[in-house]
Amino acid sequence: MVRIAGLLMLIAAALTAMPTAALCDMQRFIPRISEYSGEIETDMAYQSNNNKSGTSQVSSSDTNVSERLNLTVLGYVYHPRLMYFNAKISGGLEQDQAANNGAAGSWSNSDIKEYELRSYILPEHPYNLQLFISRRQPFQPNGLYRLNVQTVSNEKGAIFRYHARPLTFSTSYTASTTESNNTTNSTVLNSTASYNLEHFITSAGFTRNDISSVFSLANTQNNYSFANQIQYSRFYLLSSLRLDTYTQKNSLQIQNGSDSTWIEQMHLYLPWNFQSDLSYNRSYDGSKTSDTGTSVVTSQSNITSSRIATLTHRLYQSLSTNFTYNNTTNTSPGGRSDSTSDSLGAAYIKTIPGGVLTVGVNGSLISTQNVGSIVTLNEVHSAKATGLDSFTVQQGLINEASITIDVVSPQSAFTFLLTNNVNYRIDPLGNTFKITILTLSGIPGFTPDPDPNFVYAFKVTYTSKQGTFGLETTNIGFSARAALFQNMVNPYISYSVSDQSVTSGFYPGIPANSTNYTAGVILQKAPFSFSTEYQNFDSTVNPYTSWRSRLNFGQKLTDTINLSSGISYTLTDYSRSAEQNPYTEKVENASVALQKVFPWNINLTMSGSYSATQGLTTSDAFTFNGTVDWRVGRLYLNLGATSTYTSSAIAGSSRQVTNSALYYLRVRRQLF
Repeated sequence: MVRIAGLLMLIAAALTAMPTAALCDMQRFIPRISEYSGEIETDMAYQSNNNKSGTSQVSSSDTNVSERLNLTVLGYVYHPRLMYFNAKISGGLEQDQAANNGAAGSWSNSDIKEYELRSYILPEHPYNLQLFISRRQPFQPNGLYRLNVQTVSNEKGAIFRYHARPLTFSTSYTASTTESNNTTNSTVLNSTASYNLEHFITSAGFTRNDISSVFSLANTQNNYSFANQIQYSRFYLLSSLRLDTYTQKNSLQIQNGSDSTWIEQMHLYLPWNFQSDLSYNRSYDGSKTSDTGTSVVTSQSNITSSRIATLTHRLYQSLSTNFTYNNTTNTSPGGRSDSTSDSLGAAYIKTIPGGVLTVGVNGSLISTQNVGSIVTLNEVHSAKATGLDSFTVQQGLINEASITIDVVSPQSAFTFLLTNNVNYRIDPLGNTFKITILTLSGIPGFTPDPDPNFVYAFKVTYTSKQGTFGLETTNIGFSARAALFQNMVNPYISYSVSDQSVTSGFYPGIPANSTNYTAGVILQKAPFSFSTEYQNFDSTVNPYTSWRSRLNFGQKLTDTINLSSGISYTLTDYSRSAEQNPYTEKVENASVALQKVFPWNINLTMSGSYSATQGLTTSDAFTFNGTVDWRVGRLYLNLGATSTYTSSAIAGSSRQVTNSALYYLRVRRQLF
């Protein structure tokens, strides 16, 4: 205490002895406020979810009310060109009540404490620095409040930038914590640099992301990139390298993986209206997985290399022709596949009475040599978890037992392994498979997004069937399209034939021979547009015929009313083949959207949709969204409602019904 008192006396003596002019200069470094504002905000939200599967039913609801005072200031230190800042502080109260299966819990009361401070140092200089720190408890009308748990986000970091041609450099560091029923910590370091000259551009980047959660999950990602461009009037060259590595740990296993891409692309403008494109692509994808406490390691990898050359010629403005050579090699520890193709195509554009006619022809010869089995790693797809959405894996001749699917957490980069016939269902589709996502509930450590219409990312890994064979595929095609009467009438037709034959060895499937015929027309006359199409795909693998029709309407009816709507119908008849059982699928959709501007700055937006599917999956789905915005003087009001209903049943399983609703009201009043 004596030392502190002595120090304070020494500082006071120094300030007393300091000249008055110096004291005045120091006062210029005291922060000055240039603008300030304050507002009162009241938010209310109610969300309910009801899920029924067979005879079991689960329901939940949440009611949340919050009131807060927001104060914001803008200011600077010494001069705005030296440093300016903006600061925000919020305080208030929050009340929340959750209910499960009809049993309502007690109301919980909590404080709201938010702040944010951002300072910009030398903002107008070639080099500048930004510092920030924040704590947020945001109101988000998307079902954020669940089981009396409010998400709190804490973030702090810095951003440094330098820009003085030809060099640009930036680096940033961010540390964040998301507190909820699944608290997650994250640190991100990101750096990028580029050097730009008249004909040369070089850039490089690095990102490191470390994430951990309370469920003993840890994920580390490193991303490296490099690119170089050389461009002249008749020459262009692009080189790029990318390397991504990751490590994910949980209480049961450790997974290490990496993927890289090397791309070389060259474009040449040649004499006599010729152009050429040359490219080389090489990609690697690999992973190693080991169970905790064991030395057994499971490894998977895939290397794909492709060499592509294209020569294009244009004769006047009517005829263009192109030739493409493609050689692709796909290598895995269990096998190798080499594919070589030669493709020739031509397109002719001709002005005819009343419009424009476009005619195209193409042909290709593909030769494939395969030994063993090829693995495909982390093929990315997206779908909702409603029991209705599905996707098709990209390759054919797949070993069904090898399919594994991971879902990417929407809150972090963690991936979670799904269980077949619990989280998803596999159905044959010709020589490939269709994946239907059933539910994402009950996965340890995984928190589904409360929005039933949220679109998740999935990573699919699988291997092809074993086989040593040679395959030759011949493709020939023709197409024609006309744009008539100022684009009001657009008929089109296409016809293609694909013939596949086994030239050597044993092929673990049926050669895909097919004939594809498509004809349709698009009619456009504002405010309407109509399209209809017939397709007959005759195939030894997955034959089908389909009709598709759609009618759209969209118009600004008055100065204050916009209306749009659409209906569609699709009927697809899948015929029997050696790899496909026959069935018929019918899909019907209807949607409408209305925007209305009322007096006193009131804006109304409403939309609704209906869809029905009958086939392997029978389903019905309704959605409604509506918002009202009103701004008058310093008062702003936002009222919204969302309702979703889905009912689905897959052959052999019980019907699943999901009913969710969200209602919210936001009122803001600016005080000063």
